[in-house]
Amino acid sequence: MSTSRELISNALKERFREVCDEPRLSTAASGPANFFQDVRQKLYGISPADARKLISYPRGLDYWTTSDAGFRRSLLALSLGHQTELRPSEQPPVALFMKLLAASRADPQQRTQLLAERYGSPLNFTLPSEDEAREYVLMRLMTHDRAGLEKEDSVKVNGDDLLLKLNLVAVQAARTTDLRFLDALNYYYELPRAVWPIQACDDSLMASYHALYAQALAAWI
Repeated sequence: MSTSRELISNALKERFREVCDEPRLSTAASGPANFFQDVRQKLYGISPADARKLISYPRGLDYWTTSDAGFRRSLLALSLGHQTELRPSEQPPVALFMKLLAASRADPQQRTQLLAERYGSPLNFTLPSEDEAREYVLMRLMTHDRAGLEKEDSVKVNGDDLLLKLNLVAVQAARTTDLRFLDALNYYYELPRAVWPIQACDDSLMASYHALYAQALAAWI
């Protein structure tokens, strides 16, 4: 008899092949053309085993880190299976950060800036200390943003804010046994492209989200 993990794995194999071999990506002025090509070349025909090798697991990384690369470059590197140089750093206070996030509920640009600054090293998002922040990001994706898109009111959903949160959730989804994070990625992938928000949407974040989603799928296969 198949275990629940085996059933989930089998159900995700078709999606993995779709994501890797039929990418919904397009080169645009808002993102580097060579990065789009790198993502396509990295994913096309890749096996789940090789995709799992792209998931960075720095040994003993259970502490806060920083990187000179910054959020965007670090995220793009992770999506291609590369690792930027990390240094130990003092963790900014969680309580203050959560207050600032709550205050930014109606300001997606401020929220995007807050998340990008705190997770300049995106793997910090996966640390146990960030559980409250992860729950907040997941909640926003699956309540506020989801409601706006299902009402076909995507104008009210900021594209950059949405994609940044999806990238962070994808980083977590490849490194956790909590299926809710992968479920969120599946939901947004299944949305018709016509209802995706287009306001200030950074296509490089779409490409990195796509590649990180493939890694998350591979982790469950």
